[in-house]
Amino acid sequence: MTARTGQQNKCLHDGLRHLADELNERGLDMKAVLPTIDIPWTMESAKEYLFNRIARIMFDGRSSSELDTTEMQQVWDVLMRHTGEKHGVTVPWPTQFNEGGKDEKA
Repeated sequence: MTARTGQQNKCLHDGLRHLADELNERGLDMKAVLPTIDIPWTMESAKEYLFNRIARIMFDGRSSSELDTTEMQQVWDVLMRHTGEKHGVTVPWPTQFNEGGKDEKA
């Protein structure tokens, strides 16, 4: 795979800037446009659009890399409460990666 050129990058950014301006002029915010597109979740998108957004609200703009273990659990709990209530989806906090295999939630 070949990386895009500097010229392609400039074209992409210019095209996206025009697209954003046109969508805004027509009153089509992100909520109006994105729900019509089927985009599968990835670990990265769940982290950025769900976990980190909650973390930034709860903890003065900090992202997951800046949280301690208690704060991480608090964000997870809020996220699970939201996805559980709104969408019927909850996932337990994985414990197999905790040091010594102990559940840190206790």
